[in-house]
Amino acid sequence: MDPKEFEYRVARAHRKAMGLPVGKDIYSLGSSGCLILVAVPVVLFILFIVVVTASLRSAENAVSEKESGPQIVEDGPRGIRISVPADWEEQPQTFDGRTSITYGEHSCGQETCVRASIKVWDVDSYSDVISAARGEVKKQAERSYEGMTKHAEVKAGPVDVAGADAYLVRWKVDDSPDSGYVQIAAYPMRGDQIGIISVVVDDSPEAPKPAFMDEVISDVTRLS
Repeated sequence: MDPKEFEYRVARAHRKAMGLPVGKDIYSLGSSGCLILVAVPVVLFILFIVVVTASLRSAENAVSEKESGPQIVEDGPRGIRISVPADWEEQPQTFDGRTSITYGEHSCGQETCVRASIKVWDVDSYSDVISAARGEVKKQAERSYEGMTKHAEVKAGPVDVAGADAYLVRWKVDDSPDSGYVQIAAYPMRGDQIGIISVVVDDSPEAPKPAFMDEVISDVTRLS
């Protein structure tokens, strides 16, 4: 027997054993054979669709998690990174080089205000981090809540900022049209410079809770 003829017969027998049509047999298929002929490609197509859909959903979930996760804002001059939720917005640096991140933009009269902000700058006019924190918290409270005349110190003491021995002071402003919390964390930098991290949060259901102010400081890391 010719080798090619032998291979053809073996292949034919194998396909018949699998219930698949061979050559002229395709025209003599019974109902079960027709069903197999139609079902196999349909099943393969369905499996393909399932795999592709699962892959797309996995990619969408990965993108969603990335968008909803925290964003990292770097402050090169002060050598730190700050982690904030994805819905916060980093603003262009101010003329004096301050880093600014804000949340909850809304109208307040003829101006645009925010429900919370984080700002970073440095000073060299204080002898230590304690005096820097106490001096800057007053200035920041007067900037954030214009017309403030009454406040209460609700938290003060040593704190760790990216491994540095820092000092934190938090005020609660009560007599401004929009009351809220003002917090300053002061940490040592190079030479006589002291880094300042300001966190301001309105006392409003539309603003983060005061506990968020602690999270900001605890999540600060050093730039490598």
